[in-house]
Amino acid sequence: METSFAPSKIQTKQIKHPRAWDGKDLTKDEVAFDLGSRHLEAFDRVIQEARRRSITLENASNEDFQLEDIQDDVQLIADRILNGRGVVIVRGWPMDRYTEAEIALLYWALGKQWGEPIVQSWKGDRLGYLTDVPHLVPGTRGKGFTSENALTLHTDYGGIMGLMAIRRAKSGGLSGLVSGIEIHNRIAATHPEYLAPLYEGYSIYWTGNEKKGERPINLDYRVPLFSELDGQVSVSFMNKRVVEQAAAERNEPLTELQREALEYFHAVGDELKFTFMLEAGEALFVNNYVILHDRAPFEDWPEPERRRFLLRMWLRTSQEKQPVHSSVRRFYDTMAGNFSPPPAKVI
Repeated sequence: METSFAPSKIQTKQIKHPRAWDGKDLTKDEVAFDLGSRHLEAFDRVIQEARRRSITLENASNEDFQLEDIQDDVQLIADRILNGRGVVIVRGWPMDRYTEAEIALLYWALGKQWGEPIVQSWKGDRLGYLTDVPHLVPGTRGKGFTSENALTLHTDYGGIMGLMAIRRAKSGGLSGLVSGIEIHNRIAATHPEYLAPLYEGYSIYWTGNEKKGERPINLDYRVPLFSELDGQVSVSFMNKRVVEQAAAERNEPLTELQREALEYFHAVGDELKFTFMLEAGEALFVNNYVILHDRAPFEDWPEPERRRFLLRMWLRTSQEKQPVHSSVRRFYDTMAGNFSPPPAKVI
């Protein structure tokens, strides 16, 4: 039985903030941060130290690689992610200078400046490895981010989500970003009756991350798509499939209003989308509490060594930087609790 749930305050006024944007008004250059010689010199020092001390992604600690010499720009990027538009693409990574394992270590070293990296599966992966599974395990079929199929709008876990492109696909695979705050503004202006079910939230039935032999996660509480806390609105949404599965598993069909609100949320998101290609040597970081993302389908190369390959990072940031509704925090903690702690895997 569902536990008692008290919806957060419903914000009906237009939210004026840099994180409320229409994707048609954005360009890649506007959200980019280009690495310069001082940043690459700092990266060189990280790799030199890693080689000297035999540090890998497996055994690196949060105390390693503080990047003191570029902390001004590290904090500038953090401010854009947490207080600005919520989107930064860090460009110009020295892909030809280092091995893929060293690039992964650099990516982790930068990301951990802004929060605690979250393990991403019961296998203890410190970084997620996004590639088409069938080429790794012949005869298997990938699903979700491990396949060539499209991914619908969703958020991930933690305060910051990052994607680092090592190789792009043969064709397709465009990334899409949407301001959840601007979705909120549009719904408040056009169909305010949909805000109530979106704030009340939906049950979730989640499969794919459970340990072998364990049951999928079937929450006994609702997770709000929108929530307001301390004057700030957040967004959290896995995808329509997990909501529909939960309704079927619990034998509690969605009401007409719940279904219409969900469909409209998606329709508005598609209208507001900022679409771009994340090229090799570019790392995307977004504020996961206000930005949704998706990915178009793609066609990959037949050769395994050329196939699309990205690294994914989830960072747990302090609650003070972005107040989060207790049900959202509870859901993220439930998911994180289903993962084993480090050690992490390497490429």
